[in-house]
Amino acid sequence: MMGRVGWVRWVCLVVLCGSVGVVWGAVGDGIAFARQDNIWYIEDGVEIQLTNDATAMDRFPAWSRDGKKIAFVSIGRGATTTPSIWTVEVATGSVTLISDDGGNDDRPTWSPDGTQIAFHATRGGGATRSIWAITLATGALTPLTDDATDDLYPSWSPHGTRRSFNANRAASDSTSTLHVATLALTPLPPA
Repeated sequence: MMGRVGWVRWVCLVVLCGSVGVVWGAVGDGIAFARQDNIWYIEDGVEIQLTNDATAMDRFPAWSRDGKKIAFVSIGRGATTTPSIWTVEVATGSVTLISDDGGNDDRPTWSPDGTQIAFHATRGGGATRSIWAITLATGALTPLTDDATDDLYPSWSPHGTRRSFNANRAASDSTSTLHVATLALTPLPPA
């Protein structure tokens, strides 16, 4: 078993080799990453390739909290032509399409209870990106933000009661602001 120093060396090697989206597993015993247009993970110092579709570009992996699945973005997998959210079973390598409606779905993140995946996307032909969540049991899509500017990179609080995202709410300002919202998406007052 490799110690933490060894893991850090592996992460550095992975990043230097052109990986996208290096992330620790939920229980801290594995690292997932995208390299050469596929999803990989490292467990006990061994690299394991999870996806292998010559027509697809897979990127931005996100571990489920139980460590059994990894959500990721894929372009060109199956019949999809725009970035779509997929999951892969770590134990079997079985992939499942989660969302694909031409909305340029990107940067998935799991809810703490594993029932939803939040992501940013363009929907309905719009050019700005909003935060969405998909309920895995039903496939129901829920818009979480709807603004004239981009809302990006959703994240869940550990208990799932709040979400944060990056946004540029001032059209003339090129800087982004971190926003935190309750599940009802009521913006919290500034600190």
